[in-house]
Amino acid sequence: MKTITITDNDKVFNYTIPETWKQVSLAQYQKLMSVEMDEMTEQQLMFHLIESLIEIPSQKIVNLKKSDVEEVFKHLMELAQSKPSEHLNLIVEIDGVEYGFNSKLSDITIGEFGDLDTYLQDGFKNLDKVMSILYRPIVDKDKKSFRVEKYDFDKCDERTELFKHKMSIDSIYGCLCFFLNLGQEYTLTSIHYLKKQNKKKESKQMKKVLETSGDGMQSFTN
Repeated sequence: MKTITITDNDKVFNYTIPETWKQVSLAQYQKLMSVEMDEMTEQQLMFHLIESLIEIPSQKIVNLKKSDVEEVFKHLMELAQSKPSEHLNLIVEIDGVEYGFNSKLSDITIGEFGDLDTYLQDGFKNLDKVMSILYRPIVDKDKKSFRVEKYDFDKCDERTELFKHKMSIDSIYGCLCFFLNLGQEYTLTSIHYLKKQNKKKESKQMKKVLETSGDGMQSFTN
């Protein structure tokens, strides 16, 4: 991997420049996606990419040579304009431990569903928490299938820091796409349901109005 060296107060710091999304952690990706980049100036975007993907503090970026910054920015822009793999990885290995994607959504517990629903509302901010729920340690495995650890909120919460810094965004982007698509389907279904409920409500209201009008008309004619 490429590196960039910065000297600050006679101290030398080496930073890694990611060349693929496999070298970008979940935490780095979260920081990258934490702001609206479309509204940034070129210089703001330059600083944001370097701070997010190389983790160089802004106060150190200003000490870099302009030519070096422009070269790094060009490299990072090429990476940012590409996409991580959309392949859904059912198993992700971190520090020698295999974590399996809980693909049996029909068996999801009410606890899992409630926590996922809460975390997913904040988008990228809680992505580490979402992944700690979806990817859990494999407790049983054969050639055709595997079984993951039962859902435990406290254990998942303990894993968030590990996932945030050790989990590659490239390894879980497929899972993210899967849930975004699922969310869109859920939203469309919900909208359809609400429209149906709204029509039923309007129908009941209309019936009530007609009945009231009818009573009024009847008493008037009497």
